[in-house]
Amino acid sequence: MCGTITHNKMTEAFVYLWYDAPNKMYYLGKHKGSPEDSYTHSSTIWEAFTKDNIPEGVTRRILAYGTDEEMCILEYELLINRKKRCWDRYYNDNVCDGVYGGFGLGENNPTWKGGISLGNNRKKYEKDKYAEDKELGMKLYNEGYSYDEIKLMHPKARLPYHLISQEEKDRRNAMGRERYENKRECYCRKSSCEYCSELLLTPEEIKRRKAESSKIRNEKDKLDPIKDAHKKEVSRIWEEKNKEKRRQQQRDRYVKKGPTDISGKKNPFYGKKHTPETRKKISEKAMGRTPWNKGKGMSRKKLERQGEGTLDAFLK
Repeated sequence: MCGTITHNKMTEAFVYLWYDAPNKMYYLGKHKGSPEDSYTHSSTIWEAFTKDNIPEGVTRRILAYGTDEEMCILEYELLINRKKRCWDRYYNDNVCDGVYGGFGLGENNPTWKGGISLGNNRKKYEKDKYAEDKELGMKLYNEGYSYDEIKLMHPKARLPYHLISQEEKDRRNAMGRERYENKRECYCRKSSCEYCSELLLTPEEIKRRKAESSKIRNEKDKLDPIKDAHKKEVSRIWEEKNKEKRRQQQRDRYVKKGPTDISGKKNPFYGKKHTPETRKKISEKAMGRTPWNKGKGMSRKKLERQGEGTLDAFLK
């Protein structure tokens, strides 16, 4: 599956491959830690288990050791390779990000919807998704699984409140009581409120924090060739679809700011002169060019206005 495998126990992360012999399925992943710790896998499709109760016929192989960043990149390359060749034999449902780990971009993300924004359909999508998770939870419950077993196998599965275990109910109630005991005096978040005004950030501070976080995020994205290419492609598609909108934005920006003042010393060519060679080239290029106003005479009214303006200037 990959080339020479280096085994160095002193490294911080490793890439592993589980093989489920009874079902003839694989699961490939990366873990930051030691092969001797309690971690097994993070799949949401394959059944969860611990080192103490590994199912019969299930074995693990360590493919490589290295730094966390090196193993993220290797895991990404291996998953891309498997997706092209035999993805139906793997429990993996997404290709992880090769730089930061976690879910991948675009069609490599398990929540990929074909590149179409939900827009006004988000409410319907969330409602249908909730119904699917609830249907899955009821199906597993009717098969005899307990609440804890269902959440272990499928964390997103949902159950009605009366079917939740008492331990989970007590945990939720304890969290609710803790929030109530530590609640704030006011939640209006208005600048006119004496209590909230001290907690609110100033508009300048909000703007500064947004700019700072955006700068950090953009710098990280530039280091990732996949994210950088994805952002450029999204930008290119948007520009093609919204050419008129972009032109209007440029017009509005020009009207708001006004033309740039490049008079006098502000002009980059201030105090400079064209060389004789450059002037000769400009002259040769202009030869044979038809003036834009050739054959277009001024109307009598325009001539009169022009004359009045010249006379007024002399009389000042």
